Amino acid sequence: MKDSVYTQLTEYITGNQNKFYRLAYSYLNNKETALDAVQNAVCKALENYPSLRNPDYLKTWFYRVLVNECLAYRKKYRRGLPLEELLGKDYIQRANTGIREQMAERVKENSDNMYFKPDEGGFQTIDEHTKFYINGNKNPVIVFDKYEIAPGSMGMQEFEIAAK
Repeated sequence: MKDSVYTQLTEYITGNQNKFYRLAYSYLNNKETALDAVQNAVCKALENYPSLRNPDYLKTWFYRVLVNECLAYRKKYRRGLPLEELLGKDYIQRANTGIREQMAERVKENSDNMYFKPDEGGFQTIDEHTKFYINGNKNPVIVFDKYEIAPGSMGMQEFEIAAK
């Protein structure tokens, strides 16, 4: 059984390299870093494929491995750079306003989108510990995990805030 899963995994990886690169590049906006992330994800998947409980979810499982690798790279490369340096002294107000505006726009664009209200544990404000990464436009992108400010069906939420 495990040999068949290994074969499925290697065939899937081999046949979809370009898709994986594009996904990694969309997260990292850097060719070399995206290639490194894909390579590391492939290595991790090949090492850990026995932990896959249901082979029917092989594709989903590998995508999760790749996305986690990309998020780890983002975290690694943004250390030490505070939001205040990118957005200015009023960074909290600027980020909060930008996030609220983007949330309202997303709800307006698609009525199925919804965010938790502040009294339900939804978005209230950012602080110096809020997660973010720098995108290809050199803007910070504030990141909220799945279920943090919205139902899980909306996935991880990201909000780009224009740098000063």
